[in-house]
Amino acid sequence: MDLLAALDRLIPAYSPGPDFAAVAARMGRVIPWEYDFKFDAQLNRTAGLPDLRSFWHDNA
Repeated sequence: MDLLAALDRLIPAYSPGPDFAAVAARMGRVIPWEYDFKFDAQLNRTAGLPDLRSFWHDNA
């Protein structure tokens, strides 16, 4: 329920946005997601760049 309460506050605070990705990125600044940075790491690997370390998990 804590997540739902947080989303009830975050969605109106960070939207509207130009698209879903923009709103999700804004919300992601304040919610420590379990899979944070995995998408960024995939994009970097595809571009031949080094992986990013997770901000929230030192062992990620």
